[in-house]
Amino acid sequence: MTPPSAPRSLDELPAYESLGLAGAAIELEQFDHLAAYRALGPIYQLRFRGERWVAIGGMEANDAAWRNPDQWDYQDALKPFREMMGPKHVTQLDGPEHRRKRLNLKPGFAMSAVFGLIPAIDASVKRDLRAAAGSELSLHDFLMTALTRANSRTLLKCDFDDVTAEAFIRFEEEFISGTQKGEARHAYYARPEFLADKATVFSYLGDIVDRRIAGETAGDNFDAMIAERRERGEPVERQELISEAYLLLMAGTGNTAKLLNCGLQYLTQSGAWL
Repeated sequence: MTPPSAPRSLDELPAYESLGLAGAAIELEQFDHLAAYRALGPIYQLRFRGERWVAIGGMEANDAAWRNPDQWDYQDALKPFREMMGPKHVTQLDGPEHRRKRLNLKPGFAMSAVFGLIPAIDASVKRDLRAAAGSELSLHDFLMTALTRANSRTLLKCDFDDVTAEAFIRFEEEFISGTQKGEARHAYYARPEFLADKATVFSYLGDIVDRRIAGETAGDNFDAMIAERRERGEPVERQELISEAYLLLMAGTGNTAKLLNCGLQYLTQSGAWL
């Protein structure tokens, strides 16, 4: 049997639109990559944000992407992050500047920097679980709060009150939701309630950064990030540190909460695991 010949042009690639998925024929801001990968294979075409693109998937594609980070295009792909977090946010930098930023973040996020904090993170989540025992609550909301509080007790030590923690969580969820709205995000981000939470978040972080720049220490990962940068002779910029402080508190909390929620829901429906 002769294997099929490789496509020689974009037009010969299988198209996402052929799947008949909801919204596939209109302007896409997000799409079901896993469904396309399963149905069309590791290379297919689609129309995304007004242009025709080739999507690749699978382990080989993953390896190729991580071997060639200078080919990534954060700046165009993730404009909302620049608009919200500034031009030096990690998901707005490409090439050498991106590598420099990852080096700056390493003392805060590397496994070697986080591993020793696992017992404290575990104790923090257990404390919140005990406090919630016997009450009825949204599992996703609880997990978001527990993860955010754990970060505030370890990675970036700060004295959150409940009102401030809730503002951070609302801002994170609404901000990430808005990144999928295309140009409509501008109106979405202009809502008074979102602007109020944004002001709370950046004012709170700005106060922390100002104190750390002035010499205050807390013995946390943020201290290590600032110290390592100074040792290398890099400038310490307020706005850049504010976005990094935000990452320490909030990065990944939404995805982690969703993953844990789905996992726990699955386990409750699988008696063999209980």
